[in-house]
Amino acid sequence: MKQVLQILQENQIPQAIRQFEQFNIQNEGAQILLEKINDLYTSNRNLVCQWIVDTDQIETEYKFLAYNILGCTLEQEDLKIENFRKAISIALKNNFDVSDPLINIQKAYLHKQQFDKVLRCFKYFNLIKGRYKIVAIYNVSKAYQGLQKIGECFEYSKKAYEESLKIFGINDPMTKRMEQYFNLINNNKDSQTYKQISNQDNQIRRQHQSQLSDTSSIFGNSFSQFDNDLSFNTFSSKSNNSKEQSITVEFSCQNREICSLDNQNLCCELIKEFFRFADLKIQIKNIQSNSINEILQKKYQKLPLQINYQEQEDENIQQPLNLNQYQVQNYSEVQNNKIYTYQIKAQQENYLSQQDIMIYIQAPLIRSFLIESAQKDFIVKLDDKLYQYQVSPISKSKQKQDEVSQFFWRLKNMLDNIIILTTNFQSQNEAINFQSILKQNKIKKKLCDLLSLNDFELYLSSEIDLKDFQCYSNLQQQALNLKTKTYQIILIIKCVVQFSNIKQMQQQFQEFALKSRNLQLIKEQFQLELEFNPDSNVIDKKIKQLQQREEQFEISISQPQLKIGSKKMFVVDSTIQFWMDRNDQSNQEVQQMFKRIIDSIQQIFFPSLKLILSDTNQIKLWQNFLYQFYINNPKEGCTLNNQYVLEFKGESNLIEAKYKLIEQDLQEYQFNQLNFEVQDKIAKVLKEKQQIQKQYKLSLDQIAKQFSKCLIQIVGISDNKIQVDTYINNQTTLNNIQLLLQQQFFQNLNIYTEKNIEIEDICAFLGVQKEQFKNQYQVVVQKNKNEYNFIGQNKDLEEIKKIVEQTKKYKQENRKTKIIECPNILVFNHLKEQHQQSLKIENQDIQILYSQNQTIILQGINQQQLIDKSNSISQDILKLENELITKTCIIKEKLLKFFEKNFKQYYTTLENSKKASIKFQEKNKYSIISQVLQSNKKLQLIKGEITQLECDAIFNFHSKKGQNLQFNKETEKIFNFGGQNYQKFFLNQIENTNCQQKELDIKIYKMNQFRNIRFIINIVTSSQFTKEQRDPKKITKIIDELFNHIEQNCCISSVAIYIPNNIENDQYQNNNVIETYLNSIMNRLFNETNQLNQVQIVEQLQPKITQLNSILQNISKNFIVGQIKYKWQWKDGMKFSNYNDDVNIQLDDAYERFTQTNQEIKIQLKFEIESKPSTHSVDLQNLTMIELSSKRENQIIYQNKWGKISYYINNELLDDEYTQYFIRMYKKQCYQFEIFWKKLLVVINNQSMYQVNQQTNYQREIQRIPCDQDKVQSKQNITNQFDINTIQEYQNQFQIQSFNQNMNEKILIEINQMLQQSIINLKIEIPQISDKNLKNFTGYLETVALNFRGIINQGQTINIEILKKKQNKVLKQLELIKTLAKQYPAKWIKQNNNFVRVSIQQNSKEYNKIKNYFSKTDNGTIKAIFRIQNKSLWDNYIVERNKLFEICQKQKRFLLPKEQKRYLWHGVKNQHPQVIYQNLTEAFDVTFSNIGLWGQGIYFAENASYSRNYAYKITSQDDPNYANNLVFLCCLVTTGKIETRESSQNIKKPNDGFDCVSGYTQGSEIFVIYQMHVRRAYPAYEVIFS
Repeated sequence: MKQVLQILQENQIPQAIRQFEQFNIQNEGAQILLEKINDLYTSNRNLVCQWIVDTDQIETEYKFLAYNILGCTLEQEDLKIENFRKAISIALKNNFDVSDPLINIQKAYLHKQQFDKVLRCFKYFNLIKGRYKIVAIYNVSKAYQGLQKIGECFEYSKKAYEESLKIFGINDPMTKRMEQYFNLINNNKDSQTYKQISNQDNQIRRQHQSQLSDTSSIFGNSFSQFDNDLSFNTFSSKSNNSKEQSITVEFSCQNREICSLDNQNLCCELIKEFFRFADLKIQIKNIQSNSINEILQKKYQKLPLQINYQEQEDENIQQPLNLNQYQVQNYSEVQNNKIYTYQIKAQQENYLSQQDIMIYIQAPLIRSFLIESAQKDFIVKLDDKLYQYQVSPISKSKQKQDEVSQFFWRLKNMLDNIIILTTNFQSQNEAINFQSILKQNKIKKKLCDLLSLNDFELYLSSEIDLKDFQCYSNLQQQALNLKTKTYQIILIIKCVVQFSNIKQMQQQFQEFALKSRNLQLIKEQFQLELEFNPDSNVIDKKIKQLQQREEQFEISISQPQLKIGSKKMFVVDSTIQFWMDRNDQSNQEVQQMFKRIIDSIQQIFFPSLKLILSDTNQIKLWQNFLYQFYINNPKEGCTLNNQYVLEFKGESNLIEAKYKLIEQDLQEYQFNQLNFEVQDKIAKVLKEKQQIQKQYKLSLDQIAKQFSKCLIQIVGISDNKIQVDTYINNQTTLNNIQLLLQQQFFQNLNIYTEKNIEIEDICAFLGVQKEQFKNQYQVVVQKNKNEYNFIGQNKDLEEIKKIVEQTKKYKQENRKTKIIECPNILVFNHLKEQHQQSLKIENQDIQILYSQNQTIILQGINQQQLIDKSNSISQDILKLENELITKTCIIKEKLLKFFEKNFKQYYTTLENSKKASIKFQEKNKYSIISQVLQSNKKLQLIKGEITQLECDAIFNFHSKKGQNLQFNKETEKIFNFGGQNYQKFFLNQIENTNCQQKELDIKIYKMNQFRNIRFIINIVTSSQFTKEQRDPKKITKIIDELFNHIEQNCCISSVAIYIPNNIENDQYQNNNVIETYLNSIMNRLFNETNQLNQVQIVEQLQPKITQLNSILQNISKNFIVGQIKYKWQWKDGMKFSNYNDDVNIQLDDAYERFTQTNQEIKIQLKFEIESKPSTHSVDLQNLTMIELSSKRENQIIYQNKWGKISYYINNELLDDEYTQYFIRMYKKQCYQFEIFWKKLLVVINNQSMYQVNQQTNYQREIQRIPCDQDKVQSKQNITNQFDINTIQEYQNQFQIQSFNQNMNEKILIEINQMLQQSIINLKIEIPQISDKNLKNFTGYLETVALNFRGIINQGQTINIEILKKKQNKVLKQLELIKTLAKQYPAKWIKQNNNFVRVSIQQNSKEYNKIKNYFSKTDNGTIKAIFRIQNKSLWDNYIVERNKLFEICQKQKRFLLPKEQKRYLWHGVKNQHPQVIYQNLTEAFDVTFSNIGLWGQGIYFAENASYSRNYAYKITSQDDPNYANNLVFLCCLVTTGKIETRESSQNIKKPNDGFDCVSGYTQGSEIFVIYQMHVRRAYPAYEVIFS
């Protein structure tokens, strides 16, 4: 208790209340606080009473007193009445004295003019005691007076007088007052004018009060709860010009705290009480200006007050002023007094003291005002004893005074409209999780809806910055206490229009926080691939409707992004988020909901159309014929349901196009049925058989092919007629089809009957199956008792007759059969020809049949003869196969696929003509063993055959040893691969090297354009050089010379190389030599800027592969790419620690961009997952992750949805890199491991450089130290992938076979000619696109182009060789890229942020261009020019410009160059133009512009001298380097067609046919762009001048 009393002496009421609750002495506490109630400030008084009534353990007696005191002190009448009612209710139940609250509620009802309720209160008259009875009767009389019931008023005024006379006697002031009131009513009881009686009563009251020597006796009861230190005296005077009396009340305060909030409140309550007794005009004199602002201005706006401040000398009473005019009329007085004061109030409903509130709002609200005040030379003082903010200017100028006034009112309006809620968790980890959850838009909206808010700010108590309170001793310790509550969350609600029930809001917030523990984020991300760019307006509208239907989900759909190189050229990223309550919902339920939403999104992007088929012919036409030309696929297609409705699902453009095509086909094509007479026997046999269409399909299809799109089907037999359905185009004559069918099929359809034969014998004779026989000869076979009927074409029946005869003979003679397979068609045809020529002279005992499936069937009586003949034919086959001449051709894989697909008829004709055959080889394979990647370059170790790879060039080494011309294995392979011309070239090079005595000679040989390798680079070294070949300098020289030759040939971007080995062996003899080769190659590949982006080290032998792989691993791990400029360090306690090399490079790059742009740079640091020291320990079995430093445990959530594995930590989805790492570790059964997992953001600006932990918001200072460039080096972003052993397949070989070498060469020439005719050279310009899009476009060109010459870079022109059939596709891609891909000017520097401001070097071409525009009309001096690089504003400009170009093209309007692009000037006089060029969405906004000479629009001037008048003057706060200079913008504007008009402020837009309005004023042409077209202007440059 002593501790509590000590706290009370310090007036720390909230702390005392907590102590009472902690020690469970609530009743004792209530008694002590009520005894001290008159000593408390109003805010604390309300806090005490609210605590008493809210605490269940406190006795009813204290609650009764607290309710009554609350009713007296609260300002809102409704709250007063509510508390008085509660006090009365308690009094009635517990037999307490009800007098005080009953009189108080009567007064409240009278003040609200609710006279009937005053009368209802009189039913408790018998419970009222003493003086209160008289006041109660008087109040009833006043109520009847208000109801204009004068008779009842007279009756109760008489009762009041008689009761007072009875109790107090005739001389008592109360009796005299009641007597005067009774006489007044009696004298006017015949009058019905309420106002007249009221005025007279007020005069009586004023007279009565002027006679009082102690005014406080009147107000004693009503104000017993107020500060006893305050006293007042009254003086009466009479105006000379009026009959009105005035009462002067002087207030004095013993503690001299005349500005305290409680004293101000008391004054106002007294004023308010005076108004209950009389109509007063009140003059308030000799007060400070800051004491009236908050109280009188807000609470008593309608009172007629005259306010005289301390500095006023005129004491005469002036005319009364309405406080509604106060703000306008007393600015001068406020400026003279200079000080504005704002008083913080406690928040009693949730027990937040003034002290706590001041601490909570410091960082999120007050700090920004303090910074602003420092910038604008204001003084903002924080009074930590009175809990006030005091604002005053340093300068006495009127401008500064006005700025201070505006500043204070902004501060006041903000603080007047805040509510603070708090909630506690069990741990800091839970609090942090809750904070992260509330960052999600959907959860934030739920809380806003629950509390009826628009927005809020939320932070942890642990985030309180103690530096803010170093100078405030009264706040410092409490701030430290609050900061240690790491488990507490603070919610600050701003912009409250009408204060709600804070107690209820606090309870709702705590319940919401409690429920949040069960929330789990479920997130689904997927992509939609589209062939056409959808209408974004339609899509956005439908997605918005879906979001409204599915409120509990957060649906995010990106704008379509161009996917370069894909058939589906647009991709849309879709994200669905849902916070699942684990107590209420199951994963299965949520998955079903997700599926429903995904289906809805699919339906939006892939809608459906329906086409109803109206008649049976159309249905047949579709079902039997047209359907085959419109094949379904998952994204778009059509299906037929039972209602004969065709339903199309897919992208709008695709299904609309398909809909029109099918609709057109249904109109253009017709179904007809034809009948053809046949023999009765044929009709009878066919009628018994089923599916006869199958047997004759080939013949009917050959007839149908003679017409473009046609189908002929046999569908049935009727009598002796065959029914045939035809589906033909309207342009096709039905008679022609009927005639062809009759002539080519039905006239030749016949029947052949054979007895005493079995079909099985025929098939055995032929060595085929029954179905093969029927299909091969296109016959229908029917068995009728002991005979077979064969129905088919005459030519096929004739052949069947021969086979039957041979079969009978074979069966009678009991012949044996032997079948020989002949795999080669040329050999088979050659043997067949020889057999036909020698039929007359061959031994008839052996019959030979050459079947259609390349089998030779031998039949004979004598088994030995049969064997001998079989052996003879087999030998002939081997002999002919050996005589075959084979030419193997290796061409580019793209060309081979094209040739195989598009020239089938050519090589089929070759085989049929028996001249030659073409065979396509099976796919070859090679393995990528390891690779080293850096940016877009890669070094690969390949196990394979170097000549079979597909690349631009291969290296061929030859080291001369004396006069010996012997090649090593690799050189010999390449020598043979090159062909005759190459062999001559290579031998000549060797000979010339010998003659000229060169030690090193390099030459490049160009291969045939269709070959898989375009160049062979020969390296020939002399004998002396060969001896020194192990010298590292010699090896480096070889590689340098090779790369120099490559750089001179811009067509080479990929090469394959083998490491030469002088000794034929399974392993390399010297590892140092290998290291030197690899180091030299990597230095030239990764350290220099060249077009070469891929080097493949090729070897076939596994021992050498193993050796190379080991050496490559060692080299790449320590490989040096370049030098870092700075050593970056982060502050670790009192010392600085170094970042690792990878981070150094990232920071170097960020700092370089900062120095270029002078704009704040933010980068997310990227760390390797296995970086040391680790930060977290992961356990995938128990699904936990523990932070190693704090031992804080995080829960890992595992999801496997639709086969996609996801991990969540703290309800945050892990990115793909970490997810894949977790999956790999799990597959390795490594369940416990350590990782580096921190989200660190680095900020670099003009003020500071620091690192922020995005999970805790903790900041660390960083610094840079210049490096010794001779000593310090660092790796760049090199990625090593070892032992990956990825197998790659490729098919780039085919063989030409014939029995004649010249034939092969002739065929190869024909093939080359056909391929050459299929290829076209295309010249294209690479658009100005982002690096990412350029990389994708380069990859696309590599897939479609056969060759390209030139460097693929933005703005470069290159020549490519492509297949003609791909030309339109490439041009379409290029056009789409130019139209849709985000392109930025070539002169822009690279930027990671949306906006950068780049200083342009003086005397540069760009600088001089803008300077010349300026100097044409203005003689000022340019101080600096900055290029504005704002990606989003540039995108807007390009889109609007292109729209205008399309409109002009459709309207056939030609725009001149200056109408497409011109530079004009624009000034912003009242604020810095950065408000235009730093915007993320819009540069120019018409709503902020005034109505000018040509209406409301955005104005641009031709002359800089004109816009000078609108330039902004830079202040030191804007930019100290250019203070007092002027600044305006040089804008890139697409005006379009210009309409010159006379000035008129009524112009809204240009007339039809024009795009911009122009006029002249002050010697300059002015251009005006209106609301809908402001995006056709881009703020290109900021020009600072004087």
